[in-house]
Amino acid sequence: MRIAIVDSGIDVGHKRLKDCACSGVSLRCDGENELTLTNEYGDSLGHGTACASLVHKVDPQAEIVAVKIFHCDLSAKEGLLSESIRWCLDNDINIINLSLGIQTDSPSQALIGLLEEAFEKNVVVVSAAHNDLRLECYPAHFHTVFGVTWGKVDHHRLYGYLPGSPIEFIAKGTIQRVAWKDGGYSILSGTSMACAYFTGITAGVLRQSPSMSVRELRSHLIGNADATIRALQLGSNIQGAFPRIISGDLDKAGRRLFRQGEKMDWLGNLALFPASEKEMSGFVEFPGYCTQKIAKYIDYPRNMKMPHQNGRGKSASIKIYDKMLDTADCGDFDTMVLGYFYDQLFEANIRFGNDLLDVCMKAQKNLYVYDSRLKAHIECLNGDVEPLFRLYMPEVSSRLHDRVMQFRHLPKVRVPVMAVMGTSNRQGKFTAQLRLKYILKREGYKVGHVSTEPQGELFGADFSFPYGYNGTVSIGREKWSMFLRTLLKGVQEYNDPHIILTGTQGMTVPRVRNQAPLGNECDSLEFMYGVQPDALVCAINPQDPIELVVNVCQAARIFCGAKPLFFIMTPWMRDYMRASNGRRISRHRYLNKDEMAEKMDHFQEELQKPVIDIMDVNNDGLILDAIQDFFS
Repeated sequence: MRIAIVDSGIDVGHKRLKDCACSGVSLRCDGENELTLTNEYGDSLGHGTACASLVHKVDPQAEIVAVKIFHCDLSAKEGLLSESIRWCLDNDINIINLSLGIQTDSPSQALIGLLEEAFEKNVVVVSAAHNDLRLECYPAHFHTVFGVTWGKVDHHRLYGYLPGSPIEFIAKGTIQRVAWKDGGYSILSGTSMACAYFTGITAGVLRQSPSMSVRELRSHLIGNADATIRALQLGSNIQGAFPRIISGDLDKAGRRLFRQGEKMDWLGNLALFPASEKEMSGFVEFPGYCTQKIAKYIDYPRNMKMPHQNGRGKSASIKIYDKMLDTADCGDFDTMVLGYFYDQLFEANIRFGNDLLDVCMKAQKNLYVYDSRLKAHIECLNGDVEPLFRLYMPEVSSRLHDRVMQFRHLPKVRVPVMAVMGTSNRQGKFTAQLRLKYILKREGYKVGHVSTEPQGELFGADFSFPYGYNGTVSIGREKWSMFLRTLLKGVQEYNDPHIILTGTQGMTVPRVRNQAPLGNECDSLEFMYGVQPDALVCAINPQDPIELVVNVCQAARIFCGAKPLFFIMTPWMRDYMRASNGRRISRHRYLNKDEMAEKMDHFQEELQKPVIDIMDVNNDGLILDAIQDFFS
C-alpha cells in the first residue's frame, strides 16, 4: 500500500516514523512555471511530518511517499498541486492524502480532470475540509474525493459520517500532540489531522479488500461509520438530503440538467390549451421558434377574444379548436401543454379545461403544465398509481436546487450575459428574447438561454426559472443568487455558448414611490444580481416617464454593472378614464405607425440610445451591430 502525503515533506529520522518505509520527491515551479523534480523531501515546516506520523499510527504497514510542494510556507499554487497529483497517478500511488485545500468557488479544470482520472483509476483521494466548515474548500468538496472534517473522536480508528453534506466524513481532529520537524513535537488540532487519520483508516479497509473500487469503498465507509460521532462544526450546506453524484455519473447528470435537448427528449408533437392565454402568445405568433411541432391550438368555446390575433392587425395562419376532443382526436400529438385555465372566472371555461384534462389522461398523453395547483390536482387524481404518461412542470424545488449546486465547482461564467428587463409587465420581454436569439443564431452564434417563463423550455431554453405569475420557484430568495450563478456555470460548461440570454419578469423598480404592496420588483432585482448580466435590453412603454426608465437602468448598473445596449418599445399604451362609479380604469390602445415613430424619437433623444420596435425585421442589423460592438 503506497500512500502519498502531498505536503511539506517528511522528517524520516523522527522516532514516530522509525519503523516506517518512507520515500519521496520534491516538486517546485520557478518564476516561469517550469517544473523541477528532485529527490530531496526533508521537512523544514513540520506539517507533512505530522500528517505522515498519523497515517503511520493507524496503518503502520503502509509505505509513505512524501510529495513535497510546500517549501517556504504552507502555500503553493494550484498548478503545483495539480502537478503533484499527476505525479501520484503516474507512480503507482494507491491513496493520496491532501491535508490542504483551496478556498474558491471555481477550481481549475486541470484539477477537476485529474481528480476524475484518479477516480477512474481507483486511486483514492482523501482531502481536508476548511477548518471553518461553512467555507467551501477544494479538493475536499469534489464528488470524486473523500472530504474530511474534524470532530471529537475517542479513538483514532473511529470515524463518523455526515449525511446530506458535501463533506462526508468525520475523524479525530481535536487538540493532540503530533510529530514535528527536527525530531520535535507540536500541539495541533483541525481538519489536517482528521484527514491523515482517515487516510490511515481507508488504507486499512483497502488492505482487507484490495480489489474494492472507490465507489464500493465509499459505500463501505458510510455503512460502517459510527453514528454517535458528531462534527465540531456545522457547514452551511448541511441541510436536508444532498445526493452526491460520483465521477462519470456527474457528467451524465450535468448533460441531463443543462442540455435542453437531453432533458426534454421525451417531447414530441404538442397541443396547446388555452391558446388565448398570454403565456401561449409566443406559440401563436412564432410557432417556428418552438422546438416541437404544434399539432393543435385549443381554446375555450366561449371566448369573446380572437386568440389568433396578435394585436398588430396580423393573424397567424393557425386553426383554433374550440370543441371538446375525444381520444380519437389525440392521435396527432403526444404532449398537451396546459396553462392557467383554473384562473378563469367563467365556470364553463373551467369545466372545459377539466374535461380536456380527463380526455388527455385517458389517452395517456404527456402533460406539460405551468400551474403548481394543476400539477397537484393531477397527482391527486392518480393517487398511488404510477401514471402511464409523463407529468412535467418547470420548477425550481429544493431537490433541484441541491442537484444543481453539485456543479458549483465549475469555472466562473466567462461568456457574455445579456438580459431583457423592463419598466412594467406585458411588454413582450420573452418575445424579445426569442427575437434576439433568432437574430444571433441566424448569424451563427450559439445562444444559451435561461428563461423566467414556464414555456421557456418549449422554445429551446436550457433552463427555466419561473418566478413570475403563479411562480414555481420554491427555494428561498436567499438561495437565488448562488443557485443562478451555478446554473449559468452549468449552461456554459455543457452547452459551450457564445452568449447567454435571459430576462426578468414584470417591473424592476416601483413605478410609484411608497407603493404598497410591491409587486415582484425585489424578485427581479434578486434575479438580476444572480445572473449578473453584462448588458441589458430595456423594454419601455410609450407613456413611461423618462425618470422611471433611467431608474431601471441605474438599478441594473448598481446591482450588476450592466449597461443598456438599446431600448425596445411596445406598440401600445394605456388610456385611463373614469368609470360611472368613479373608479379609474385603463384600456390598452395600439399606436399607429406615426404615433409610434413620434414616441420612439422622443425617447431616443432623451436617452441617447436607439429606441426600436424589436419586431421590425428592418432593425435586425442594428440589433446585431449593437451586440457585437459591445462585446467585441
